[in-house]
Amino acid sequence: MQIILSDHNCEGHAQQVIFALNRIGLAVIAPVRLLLFSDPVLTIGDLNRVLHDRDYCERCAERLAEIVLDLVALRGVTRLYLP
Repeated sequence: MQIILSDHNCEGHAQQVIFALNRIGLAVIAPVRLLLFSDPVLTIGDLNRVLHDRDYCERCAERLAEIVLDLVALRGVTRLYLP
């Protein structure tokens, strides 16, 4: 089964496509699970540094852990940057 991520900006569009996939019988040969997510969007500030700078990558990981542990307090924030 493939997983499709859809952000809140789709406003039901992705879900309608998944319903249509089921309705016309294609979900049997192409099973899909739709996962919806909402704010905040997480953005890595410097993608290349993640790959080449261990300290920077670890700071990104630490920031991600902080965000995950404090999601309730971050409700309503639209974008967060790592690190």
